[in-house]
Amino acid sequence: MVVTGIPRRMADSPVESPGMAGNPASLLPMANPRSHVTAFEAGRGRIRAEPRAPLMVAGLLALATAFGTACTTGPDLDAPNAVVIEDPAGRLAPFQALITDLVTTTAGRVDSSLGLRGVTIRVVPDATNAIAGYGIGGRSPDAVTVLIYVNPNYPNLGTTLTNKLPAMVAHELHHAKRHRDPGYGGTLLEAMVSEGLADRFSMELLEIGERPWSTALSATALAQWLDQARSQFDSRTYNHADWFFGSGSIPLWTGYSIGYRLVSDYLTAHPTESAASLVAAPAATFRP
Repeated sequence: MVVTGIPRRMADSPVESPGMAGNPASLLPMANPRSHVTAFEAGRGRIRAEPRAPLMVAGLLALATAFGTACTTGPDLDAPNAVVIEDPAGRLAPFQALITDLVTTTAGRVDSSLGLRGVTIRVVPDATNAIAGYGIGGRSPDAVTVLIYVNPNYPNLGTTLTNKLPAMVAHELHHAKRHRDPGYGGTLLEAMVSEGLADRFSMELLEIGERPWSTALSATALAQWLDQARSQFDSRTYNHADWFFGSGSIPLWTGYSIGYRLVSDYLTAHPTESAASLVAAPAATFRP
C-alpha cells in the first residue's frame, strides 16, 4: 500500500503539466550539450558521469519508449493499492493518520478477499459530496479509482470515520473490482445488483450490520417499488438519480434497497455463495 498526500490540483489533472506529458524530452535537464551531467545507474546505486550528447540521445529514446508503452498498456492492475489524501488546506489534518490506517487496513482485507490491486483511493474533504447526515460518501468511477468524500465539519468526525469509513471503502472497492468484469452496468437491474452486491460485501467482509440505504423502505413499499422497477429493469435510459437518490417521486435510496433485497434473496437461496464469489456474476443471475 502506497500512501501519499498531494494538492488536489495535481491529483485532479489526468496528465502532467504541458511540456511533460506531451514531450518526453522535456523531462531531461537543460544544459550545454558539451557539458557533462550525472546519471544514476539503476539498480546499482552509483553515480557516474557521461557526455551529455550521448546521454540525451539515449535518454530521449528510453523516455519515448516508456511514454509510448504507458499510453498503450493502460493502468497496472498488479500495482499496490495507493491511498492519497488530497487536503492541501489541512482541513482533515487531525484525522489523516486515522484515515490512512482505516483505508489501508480495509483495502488490504479487500485485496485478500477479491484479489484487487492497482486502485488509487483518493480521500477528499468535501461536505457537498458526503452523504447528508452521514458524514462521508464515496464513488468508484472506474476500475482503478475510488473517491472518498469526508465532511470535515461533521460532528464527532473521529468516531464517524471509525464506524463508517471501512464499510464505505469496502463498498467502493467492490465496485472497482466489478468494473473490471462485467462492469457496473448500464441498465436499472445491473445498477441495482452492483449496489446490492457492494453492500452485502462490506457486511460480509467487516461483519457489520446493514447500511441505512440498504433498508430504506418498509416491506410493503419495497414490494410496491420492486413491481414498478420490473418494467424498467432492462432500460438504459432509466433515471439513476430518481431511483437511487430520490430526486423525483421515487423515495430516497429505493434503488439501493431493491438491489440489496435481490442479492440477499439470492444468497439466502444459495448459501455457499457470497458477495465476494459473485463479484463478476451477471445481473441476470439475480433477476426475480
